Amino acid sequence: MSISERAHRLMSKGQRHWRAGKLDAARKAFGQALKMHPNNLQIMSQQATLELDSQNACRAVPILRKMTAMRPDDVDMSLRLVEALEDSADVGGALDVVTAIIQHHPDHAEALNTLGNVLQGRQDYEGALEAYNKALKLRGDAAPIWANAGNILDELERHDEAVEHYSTALKLRPLDAPTHYYRARALTAIGQPKEAMADVEKTLSIDPVDQKALALQGVLFAMLGQHEEAQRLFDYDRFIKTFRPEPPKGFRTIEEFNAAVIAHIRNRTGLEYNPPGASTRGGWHSGNLLADKPRLIESLRAMLQQIFETYVSELPAGTDHPVLRQSYSKLHLVAQAQILESQGFLLSHIHPGGWISSAYYLAIPDEVSNSDNENAGWLEFGRPTADIKTDVKLETRCIKPQPGMVALFPSYFFHGTRPFDCDFPCISMGVYLIVAG
Repeated sequence: MSISERAHRLMSKGQRHWRAGKLDAARKAFGQALKMHPNNLQIMSQQATLELDSQNACRAVPILRKMTAMRPDDVDMSLRLVEALEDSADVGGALDVVTAIIQHHPDHAEALNTLGNVLQGRQDYEGALEAYNKALKLRGDAAPIWANAGNILDELERHDEAVEHYSTALKLRPLDAPTHYYRARALTAIGQPKEAMADVEKTLSIDPVDQKALALQGVLFAMLGQHEEAQRLFDYDRFIKTFRPEPPKGFRTIEEFNAAVIAHIRNRTGLEYNPPGASTRGGWHSGNLLADKPRLIESLRAMLQQIFETYVSELPAGTDHPVLRQSYSKLHLVAQAQILESQGFLLSHIHPGGWISSAYYLAIPDEVSNSDNENAGWLEFGRPTADIKTDVKLETRCIKPQPGMVALFPSYFFHGTRPFDCDFPCISMGVYLIVAG
């Protein structure tokens, strides 16, 4: 068998492992194939795609850098690198690469669109809008660019103009679920909940488990006076559950295990303070801990997997609720740690890419875990995210955090925390379950 044939078989083996959710085995097979053909772009592309799909953009970046060095004139490949840099929170690096692309290709509409995306990530909204407008002069038939410009106008609170841009995008691509959602959000901001609900319903007809659309639908139910429907969607009693995990093998207590996880988090490279795009305020945020290799993290993954499987197995049968309609062939966990200092908090947020989410409390100061003040570091549900412009009040629910406790809930439930005053940090982990298939 020739080297090419063996490499091809290894690639096929890696793809099978990938489809089965065996990511480490897939990485090993792709790596072996690449050793046989060190400069094979097809194999490298498979490696990069695997890492991006599994939320490990930091691993994809060096692969894509090597690929773009091999083909510096391949604009599409360079734009893929830009997106990976954005996903890995290296917005400065993304801006450098896309700026270089545009210097050589000033009339490349997709590059200008990507520049707009990067500038939006830097909260340079005027610069982003200028980039999108330049792109639209070159490609006025590109629905995604109209939608992206609409997003900027929405950020600038020019909601009427945003609605017009979304409407243009939907004329070009009528079945685009995200654009229907964004138009619904803009219509909500200008006080048109009935029209917004029509767009949300359209979004959910295309994607019945769109987490952002479900969250907004609950807000619109309340705005329209349909409070029973809102309460049914945000059914805290039915879907918020707490667990007390047993320590993994090799640890006497869960406190001992949590202390080891905390030490790993503190020593981990990539911790960011108040990273853009994250909900953390007044604290440090990690990337996906489950991308790490130590045996400790494998124990953490196994423990979390068991908790989530228990939660899912205890869901009631039937399809009478959006949480119960999710179908899947495989599940993938993402876990990100937050170290909140005194006066730190988590903005109200949801996990758009998830199905079931959780808060796992590794270390909580006594002033929080023994307090009866629900505004001091407690987990709070029901406060709409800042991007949904509404004065409507939803039913709220607070849970007192305890060390070693895991709280699970649907990913579209609005959740966050309030500031606390203490000399010791709150250390927790946001975990969510991604569905595939």
